[in-house]
Amino acid sequence: MPSSGAAAAMIRAVTGGTAYPAERATLSGAVIDTRHPDYTGTGYVDFTENTGAFVQWTVPVPAAGTRTLTFRYANGVTTGRPLAVTVNGTTVNAALPFNPTGSWHTWATTSFAAALPAGSQVLVRATTTGANGANIDSLTVT
Repeated sequence: MPSSGAAAAMIRAVTGGTAYPAERATLSGAVIDTRHPDYTGTGYVDFTENTGAFVQWTVPVPAAGTRTLTFRYANGVTTGRPLAVTVNGTTVNAALPFNPTGSWHTWATTSFAAALPAGSQVLVRATTTGANGANIDSLTVT
């Protein structure tokens, strides 16, 4: 079930990295939802049906280097719903797979390594490449 309280909506340290809740990110063509259980914060991002919808996090990166970007998501349909991932406007993965998870309340992760520049406000954006996207719970940077 979802966590409660203000702390649940805050950025949280995880083993080797930091998790950024999707419900605290900047959204376009998406909404915060709570219909499906077991998300980690106060909600998750549910993309509306339009190409180009996105969720964007502002993350601090103390030193430039390769980091692992891990997205926690649910995809209750039988087909994958890839998202394009950019860092400060540069594509770092044109079609990151968000494969079916079996239901909208079964959460999984998908990860890849990306070079991130140093900065206090590095922008990581995941954008729908088709009419739909998976439900996004969080981004973890390790």
